[in-house]
Amino acid sequence: HQPGAEIWTGETGSAQCGGQPKLSDRWASSFWWADQLGRGARVGQRVMVRHSLLGGDYGLVDRLSLKPRPDFWVSWLWARLMGKKVYAIASSDPRLRAYLHGHPSGVGQTLMLINLYDQPVNYRLTGLKFEDEHYVMTARSLTSRKVRINGIRASFRKGKVDLAAFQVPLQHRELPPFSVSFWRVRIVPGEFPVQDADDK
Repeated sequence: HQPGAEIWTGETGSAQCGGQPKLSDRWASSFWWADQLGRGARVGQRVMVRHSLLGGDYGLVDRLSLKPRPDFWVSWLWARLMGKKVYAIASSDPRLRAYLHGHPSGVGQTLMLINLYDQPVNYRLTGLKFEDEHYVMTARSLTSRKVRINGIRASFRKGKVDLAAFQVPLQHRELPPFSVSFWRVRIVPGEFPVQDADDK
């Protein structure tokens, strides 16, 4: 018994015993993983341990080719855009998930939206001012091994990659079918209709 101990999620994956072939290593798994990260932070879990980095079908990196799988890119964007400050935001549509965090830089916030519809979605939010910076993850199909960020294939260039490689001008805020997206935003003072949660 440890009063005040932090809550961690350890050894989590989309399926047990190495993952589900042709599912855990595909784009379809990324919706679960993005939602797992968002929900865990919302309920106060300070650490989410993914099983595993390398090995099995649920590994973030393919053990033979050493190429990142779709869930890797969700983790990569999450680490760079979703900070530790968590806001109590919710979506009225169960197939459109929303999570709002402070940006790791301490300036502004990042909104993660998960579109589980097989069609584009237009959405309306009050109390948030959208900035130009955004990263929309898509794939050709749910069984794709490769993903795109803002229409650009997600991959390392000479062993390196940074957010600037995927930045494109904002044209519209329509969510593509089966997409996970990250949007830099700022809360409009006095207008945001949710309460700020404790730091997570």
